[in-house]
Amino acid sequence: MAITSLISGEIRNKVGGMVGAKWKGKNYVRAYVIPKNPNTANQQLVRGNFKIVSEIGSQINPFVLKPYTAKTFKNMSPMNRFTQLNTAFIQAVTADLTKLVLFSGSALAATASAGSAVPSTGIVKVTFTPPVQLVTPDVYKYAVVVANTTTGVATSKIDTAVGGTPVTALEISLPSTIGDKIAIMVAMYTESTVDGQLVKANSNTSTLSVVAAEA
Repeated sequence: MAITSLISGEIRNKVGGMVGAKWKGKNYVRAYVIPKNPNTANQQLVRGNFKIVSEIGSQINPFVLKPYTAKTFKNMSPMNRFTQLNTAFIQAVTADLTKLVLFSGSALAATASAGSAVPSTGIVKVTFTPPVQLVTPDVYKYAVVVANTTTGVATSKIDTAVGGTPVTALEISLPSTIGDKIAIMVAMYTESTVDGQLVKANSNTSTLSVVAAEA
């Protein structure tokens, strides 16, 4: 049913085969067109990829994205930045989990060398090596996000590590069953004071993809 304002002349909702709308503050009427949604196979894949990014982002936003995203993008929320960084992943026909991005920035990236997920223990193990910084002290904060992209469950761990010293068999609890696909995202985070100003920097993401399996 259409709603008409006698004061403003504004028409909202559907009137027969027409619909009221507004563009740049001006009211107008256009033909009502049923939106097309062919739901092709490729569209389903893209929607599936977007769901993966949305589920991971929503779960880590309060604990990882908000506190550890470098404040470079003044008009973009950390969640929107996370989605933007993963545009290529979302639009890809094949969901390559190693292409998921947590951060992108100027800090040196870690080398993510190994990962495993064991359903019987509910543990994901990660091994990575923080790079050697060019400044002292050579200490990083790191963010590790593990996401079961089959179930949509994600969790994270924030800690510190010394550049050049491998972090071996880091354990993170994540429920899984045999065959679930797990994405492991590792990123470094630094902060320093330059001329009295706090400068924050994220590294590019090193991402591993593993399948949950019994040891």
